[in-house]
Amino acid sequence: MLNSLEATVALADRNIGQLTALARLTGDLRNTVGRRATIYVQVVASQAPITLTTAERLADAAGRVDQIWRRIGSVMPTSSGGSRNARQRCASPTTSCYGANASPS
Repeated sequence: MLNSLEATVALADRNIGQLTALARLTGDLRNTVGRRATIYVQVVASQAPITLTTAERLADAAGRVDQIWRRIGSVMPTSSGGSRNARQRCASPTTSCYGANASPS
């Protein structure tokens, strides 16, 4: 959901509004992926089996990452072929946003 600043910007200029939303979503993605990575590091460092609570936290984080990617896909500009191609690359689970092959996680 857009905050009031994003909504105001989007009303003034749709393109800037999209870029503002995209910037916020990429920040959210970075934060969520970092939190998920921290959980994995804690599991490895503890050398103990994953608890049900930890598995739930990992599943929740994975769901949040998927949700943020869907939101990013919905706000990415698609007016030019380059933007459209970038959007397709970012949506692919086997390709990074930079076009290099990536292994799915």
